[in-house]
Amino acid sequence: MIQFSASNYLSALDGLYFEHKYAYEMIAKPETSDVRPHDKKRLNGVLNTMLPCCEQLQMDQTKSRIKHFLGQLNQWGGELPFSFQIVESELRGLRTAITKELNGRKFTFIPSEKIEYFEQDELFGKLVNKSFPSAKNEIKDAGNCLAADLNTAAIFHLMRVAETGLRALARRLAVKIKKMPLEYADWGKIIPEIEEKIKLKKPKSRGKKQSETLEFYHGAIGEFNAFKDVWRNNVMHARGSYDEKEAMRVFNHVRGFMQRLAAKISE
Repeated sequence: MIQFSASNYLSALDGLYFEHKYAYEMIAKPETSDVRPHDKKRLNGVLNTMLPCCEQLQMDQTKSRIKHFLGQLNQWGGELPFSFQIVESELRGLRTAITKELNGRKFTFIPSEKIEYFEQDELFGKLVNKSFPSAKNEIKDAGNCLAADLNTAAIFHLMRVAETGLRALARRLAVKIKKMPLEYADWGKIIPEIEEKIKLKKPKSRGKKQSETLEFYHGAIGEFNAFKDVWRNNVMHARGSYDEKEAMRVFNHVRGFMQRLAAKISE
């Protein structure tokens, strides 16, 4: 995903517009028809500000023209004349190239109310990242999808985050899947095996800690069953699409669940 600062680009365009207007005005003044050292320095600054913007937007024609112009400026040492006619012609061609290439680009933006979800590394908090490091990219992708109004895709990534927790819980309970590694088993095979392990975990005593552990396991498997039946199967098998409201509800639900899970287990 390309992050682009429109304000930086507009600032560079303003500088380019000023230089073009200035060169046009200087042409009418014979006594200042040649570019002076301070003009060269200012032009270099404007062109070098524009160059990374064009590289980021893959505007190859414009980038090529800028580099050509910079080459001309840098070869001029002040002894040979470098006229404002040349500058005006180069800047006019550069502005034409920019207009042409921008017409071939499509831009989107992140609404201000969704910026908090865009390109964020700790949307679920530090503890979840520490406990489930393999889910970090999925969490970030879920946030980016929310920010970009890709709501069904956001739920897809959230279910992959939840799956990280499911497999971690299975490992904690020493679940084994017949004829395949745990990593390759789907939810439909893992969940029943976890449920069987929980049934066998009868506490040796009725202490508070043992009761809380069983309660945690029962609550977790209940959540996983709900995820599977309500969202996971639907998004994985293209059985439905979701709007922003539902995506946000799932995001908050999975975030809260993974935070609770992270407090007890890890990968």
